[in-house]
Amino acid sequence: NKTMFTFHMRLHTGEKPHQCSICPKAFRLPMSLKAHMNVHTDERPYQCSLCPRAFRQATHRNSHMLVHTQEKPHPCEICSKRFSLAANMREHMRTVHAGLPPRRRQRRAQRTQ
Repeated sequence: NKTMFTFHMRLHTGEKPHQCSICPKAFRLPMSLKAHMNVHTDERPYQCSLCPRAFRQATHRNSHMLVHTQEKPHPCEICSKRFSLAANMREHMRTVHAGLPPRRRQRRAQRTQ
């Protein structure tokens, strides 16, 4: 449909018409802006059903659920070590198999300043 085509074309044009009213961030999709706004309100509407943790985005809660199920759906293609998150598997590939230094991750307090 036309709306989906418009969203798709923004991948190529880099257009981000949905501007946050609080910070300089802008987004291609209106739902991305809506999810981002939880950063400013610290609203965490996505509750884990198995523990007290709550999350700003449903995808973060869904990733967290792998902690409880102990699922590791992302195998390393070289050594077969398995990971719950694809990002962790990619970091493993970079550091263990490509010999690159680990990426420095910002601490939560630094990100929010």
